[in-house]
Amino acid sequence: MARALVEGLTKAGPNPSAAKLRRALDSTTLDLGGYRLAFTAKNHSGSGFVDVAVLDTDGRMVR
Repeated sequence: MARALVEGLTKAGPNPSAAKLRRALDSTTLDLGGYRLAFTAKNHSGSGFVDVAVLDTDGRMVR
């Protein structure tokens, strides 16, 4: 998501504001190595992908 924020701030131009950032992201599509983010004026979620991870007591992922 950091890359999406950087892209939005870049598109928002100098002196970005929350409104400029939102407008810039409203037309942003990013491919992050197969993970696609797409923002529109009506959909600000970016992605519908959901994953579940289970961690053991040592913080390692369990499969």
